[in-house]
Amino acid sequence: MKTPWEIKLPSVTQALGRFVDLQHIPPERLRIATARGSKIHDYIFMDLKELWIPPALITPEIEGYWKSYLIFKREMIEQTVRLEEKLHCTCYGYTGILDWCGILRGEKGLTVIDWKSPVTEGKTWRSQVAAYWHLVECHARPSVDLPITRCGALILSPTGGTPSFREYSKFQPDYFNDFLFALGAYRAFSG
Repeated sequence: MKTPWEIKLPSVTQALGRFVDLQHIPPERLRIATARGSKIHDYIFMDLKELWIPPALITPEIEGYWKSYLIFKREMIEQTVRLEEKLHCTCYGYTGILDWCGILRGEKGLTVIDWKSPVTEGKTWRSQVAAYWHLVECHARPSVDLPITRCGALILSPTGGTPSFREYSKFQPDYFNDFLFALGAYRAFSG
């Protein structure tokens, strides 16, 4: 039996991965989508950290998503509190990379957001975002003294339009329980 310090904590993505069916997506299309998602995350990080992004990096395959993000940033983001951070849960034993936590315009609490580029909502997104809420709330309290009041997935538009916010706040505790069940199954059936 492994001792606790020999066990690598699973990520949110690993725990939920068994419940994501990607078989219907051709491998090349999946590879392209994964690369696109990584680029979008990287450029959002750079932009919110006020780093320079050479215009040539915003290629045609991500231009629409980028414009969609810029609409959201301009109209909704008041303050970024945490950004693209790897967080660790010591009470349930998992890790996750938080995309964004901050204050939206007109809000009196924090919002946890996961950036998304697929046009259709994934069935595990709710549990994924709920797991990030727990990580921020219990293991990475922001410097601002505000409660987390909202969470969701921000689906960026491939055509550059207004992004769609899928809010999961109301049932966040239920979605977190779903995540914990997935985490338990991952542990029970992983080698």
